[in-house]
Amino acid sequence: EITTFLVFGEKHKEKLIMMGIPAEKITVTGSPMADEIAADVPQKSAALKKALLITQPFVEDKLWTKPQQKIFFDMVQEVMNSLKDVSWTIKIHPREKASLYAKTFPKAGVSGGDLYKEIREADIIFGVSSTALMEALLLNRPVIVLDLFGQVDKSNFSLGELALYCMSSNEIILNYDPYFAMYNSKKFDEKRGQFIKEYFTALDGKSSQRIAAAILKRCIQKDI
Repeated sequence: EITTFLVFGEKHKEKLIMMGIPAEKITVTGSPMADEIAADVPQKSAALKKALLITQPFVEDKLWTKPQQKIFFDMVQEVMNSLKDVSWTIKIHPREKASLYAKTFPKAGVSGGDLYKEIREADIIFGVSSTALMEALLLNRPVIVLDLFGQVDKSNFSLGELALYCMSSNEIILNYDPYFAMYNSKKFDEKRGQFIKEYFTALDGKSSQRIAAAILKRCIQKDI
């Protein structure tokens, strides 16, 4: 029997309670990985000069068909064409082929390197559905979610109002300027602070200590 559940934030605790786990068995600790990622948070992007597209192996995992992938590529190209003075980098998943993206987007760089370095160096992040988008918000970057096929569960959309959620290139083109203005306002800072509190407790570098303390407490209670 599992007697103790350690979770990153209050939102995760709420989900377990909804599943029938007693609240007294759940301890909120924060995330050591989030602490590590956010140890070096860059300043906000003042202007849009570099965009990063984070991809995933949707076709390889049979979540998209090849025609759907083509629709997605066409949409990305439309956005690239509308942001003419922006340099693009495509961060591919290890199970994807760099040659496909290099051929499809010859004016963009294709990277298989360090994800967090790419996020820190970008001014805005594009993606579909990935923990990397949450991590981009931890790194104080604006995020645009590309959900062409309605596969993102908006009722469980953890990025909330921090990210710009779009289902077409037109939505991105029409809403980008207002979103970037919001990003460079106190409203974004406040919502990001709430997001961190709800999903990661705090980025104080002490999550590992809280986890160790919770385990030690349980061991003492069980006289292990």
